[in-house]
Amino acid sequence: SKLQIKSYIKKLALSLFSDDLKSDIKSHQYPIVIFCGDTATRFEYAKIFYTEFINYWDSLERHIRPSTKDSRLIYVILGNHEFWDFYSKDDCINSYKKFFKSLGLIFLNNDILTYDIHKYISSCSNIINNFMPSLTSPHKLLIIGGTGFAGYNSTFNADFNIYGGTINREQEIEECKN
Repeated sequence: SKLQIKSYIKKLALSLFSDDLKSDIKSHQYPIVIFCGDTATRFEYAKIFYTEFINYWDSLERHIRPSTKDSRLIYVILGNHEFWDFYSKDDCINSYKKFFKSLGLIFLNNDILTYDIHKYISSCSNIINNFMPSLTSPHKLLIIGGTGFAGYNSTFNADFNIYGGTINREQEIEECKN
């Protein structure tokens, strides 16, 4: 039933909170969490998962101060499974982008994040064209985030329905050029 599915997804989300993660959140240590895709094949299930994760995170933070979206360092990158529930790539990306923003999650879609004293997010093409030397300097954190489209893979690609029919082979190859 839907209630059982929601209960199971909630348990999965809460199981990610190790004692160390809970302690870091409670002691205001600003832990970094990165979700690297393939969380769910149905948008409805992804919404349950991330909402439960954030609700629990916020409940831990409330012990010290009111929770704020700006204090969270939670990044999300889509995998191929997230595309399965949509009719187009743009519909998928826009739906997740809006949803993640509502929760205060930082969505990386063909973006590069560097984190030293301040976090800086830029599109991959902007970094590669204008700031490539900045990638070679030391950073506390460097994340290159985007769906790993299989445009150069001749055996495992959109022809085998890895995006659930949302993206065809020609689109996949084009994504790899961007």
